[in-house]
Amino acid sequence: SYYNKNTGYAKGMGFIIGILLTYMEPEYAFFCFDYLMKNYGMENFYAPGFPKMNNSFYCLLVLMKKYVPGIYALLAKNDIHTSMFAADWFLTLFCRDNNIRIVGRILDCFFLEGFKVIYKFALAILKVREQEIIKAEKEGDDIMYIFKNIFDVKNIDKCLEDVFKIAFSKIKISRKEVRKLENEYDKVKEDPDNEINELI
Repeated sequence: SYYNKNTGYAKGMGFIIGILLTYMEPEYAFFCFDYLMKNYGMENFYAPGFPKMNNSFYCLLVLMKKYVPGIYALLAKNDIHTSMFAADWFLTLFCRDNNIRIVGRILDCFFLEGFKVIYKFALAILKVREQEIIKAEKEGDDIMYIFKNIFDVKNIDKCLEDVFKIAFSKIKISRKEVRKLENEYDKVKEDPDNEINELI
């Protein structure tokens, strides 16, 4: 917070730092986190007003409509906003309350490919749990519990295998596509008739 005056300390940082500290000495963790902030665009998630957050919610919703339309329709039907569950995913890179093996592998991919993999993992885990979420909604169960505890499954190894298989073989997202969606949001964010804006 002293080093980066633009962000100070913000919610979510501690979870990422905690994981980094399990793999490296504090000094290396500090500079690794600083690199994430400046070179991976994370700084805009923590800056005052969280300027990157709504943009990322928009990108996720557009991609959900394409890859998990059943869940997208469920969100619209129940007036569930992505901010109610995906904020933690973006702010902590899935580091909050998750198995360290899962988090370690997600961060490996994140360092290699950048932020697009966070969308890929989000879509993949939603795809893996899609039928469970839809069933819970039909039976009147607490679907928000599933969204907020997305990796809380009985067979974590099978879940992880399925998530990675879907993320890297069935979900084709390029950096170019992500940039296009980000730019698109800047044009439509003030449009009251855009249905996706209502779910951010």
